[in-house]
Amino acid sequence: MQKRQKQNVNRREVVVVLGSGRSGTSLVMQVLETLGARVSKKLIPPNVSNPKGFYEDADIVEIHRRLLNSLALKPGMPLREGWLKTQAAKQALKQLKEIVENELTIDNRTWAFKDPRTATFL
Repeated sequence: MQKRQKQNVNRREVVVVLGSGRSGTSLVMQVLETLGARVSKKLIPPNVSNPKGFYEDADIVEIHRRLLNSLALKPGMPLREGWLKTQAAKQALKQLKEIVENELTIDNRTWAFKDPRTATFL
């Protein structure tokens, strides 16, 4: 039993909220934050269409937007075969890994993020 507890001490959890835009993902993020999950500090600011906020990490959104632009795709369109082997995808993956690694060093709470474009790339 003690070994299992020790393994959990070093474990970090990430919740990825997946869904298309305007499907309730911001509400899910609000609920997760209320339940104790940590969200990124640098979020896309609220606006008229989403006055309580998007709960989207601004850096992740920007990386995803740049990658979609480099692949000449519009959000929601299927990715072309071999897209993961492109230099743009490799660079985006490196940047996204850095964000996740940094977020996981902040504290022991579960970190949650969402960006509707994440579902496209998965």
